[in-house]
Amino acid sequence: MLHCKDASVPAYSPFNFAIKPDAVIDNELGFIMLGASQYGDELGVTGDGILAAVTFKIVRAPPSNSSLFCNIAFHQEDTYLNDPDMNPISFISVIGFYEYSWSSVNLLAHGIVADNKAFTVVTESNCTLTPVPMNFNFKELSFNATSVSDEVGYVNVTVLKSFMWGDFIIKVDGRQQSFTISSNITCTFLYFEFLFTVPNQKIVISAEFVVAEYPFGPVMLAMLLVTTFVVLSLNFHKNKR
Repeated sequence: MLHCKDASVPAYSPFNFAIKPDAVIDNELGFIMLGASQYGDELGVTGDGILAAVTFKIVRAPPSNSSLFCNIAFHQEDTYLNDPDMNPISFISVIGFYEYSWSSVNLLAHGIVADNKAFTVVTESNCTLTPVPMNFNFKELSFNATSVSDEVGYVNVTVLKSFMWGDFIIKVDGRQQSFTISSNITCTFLYFEFLFTVPNQKIVISAEFVVAEYPFGPVMLAMLLVTTFVVLSLNFHKNKR
């Protein structure tokens, strides 16, 4: 859910002493070890203040319309203050709290006309999606996604099986994404998450099969009419001779 990226004693901390070993960060076991000390005739500190500034990165998003949360607490047995004689100094630690909740959901229906029929693609997302014209030649359904850098975005896509079917591939700015797929009798549901490395990214969903952009019958009829016209023209010129 959270990974620590950095931990340090900030310059404004009352514990910004000369001796500050580098922080030990272990995201596997889930702990950060950090400290500061001073020796000699330097005066100590009195009052309260920030011991350390810790930067976390969100690495997991909660399911749609829910949240993830946890306490961020000091490990009491391993957190201590000592005076110059190494006697313990009493202190009160404050437990932090972290919560990640989805922002408002954008639910949109996108209309696409193919084979003289109107198809609807439904998207649910926490980012802003703008549809890009369907590329029938490459069987690609695309959207431009907009959000804030370093945010985790999610998209739920519902497509009719009569519109797109077979194997699917999803890419965000050219990077292939893992996704979950489910279906019912009429629809296929695709769900995936991705990180906004930049505020604007392009989502491309390609399918093994898509419905034809133009109906087969009228296209064949048009080809036959053109062929008939060419034959009649040739016969006309031939008879004219």
